[in-house]
Amino acid sequence: MKLLKSLYLFTTATSCALFLSGCFSSSSSSSSASNIIETDGEYSATITYTEHNVPHINADNYGSLGFGVAYAQAQENLCTLSEQLMKLRGETALYFGPGPDKMNIANDIGYKALDYPAQAKKLFSKLSSQGQAMMKGYAAGFNHALEEMNGNYPTPCQGMPWVQPITE
Repeated sequence: MKLLKSLYLFTTATSCALFLSGCFSSSSSSSSASNIIETDGEYSATITYTEHNVPHINADNYGSLGFGVAYAQAQENLCTLSEQLMKLRGETALYFGPGPDKMNIANDIGYKALDYPAQAKKLFSKLSSQGQAMMKGYAAGFNHALEEMNGNYPTPCQGMPWVQPITE
């Protein structure tokens, strides 16, 4: 019984090690050849996409890391991110109308009452310097992606006024 238990533990540990070794492989077969370096004066990040289109961001500092993350996210999910920002500002009814049973109005009232923008400003000062740098970099990366797109957004948000830069 003791031998069986030891064999089971050894097999499990070996299987986990083999499985995880693929996660940390530096082999070029795990990523595509396309490296994109995006800069915005203060921020710089290298974004490498794997063969499954998963972005990996390399940066020299937290601000640039936030920049790279936001840039990659905006490239892939601009409409979703913009819609969520609009919702947090309490502006859904302004752009989408009152909604069924005036649900957009009710949600906007709730978001306005919570005043997330004011909360974010207040809590920002409590972040570490690295956290603040990452948040500033995130805003810059999102805004840089918007500038590069020059209004040529994906179909769901093409020409929509609720696609706006992130402000501090």
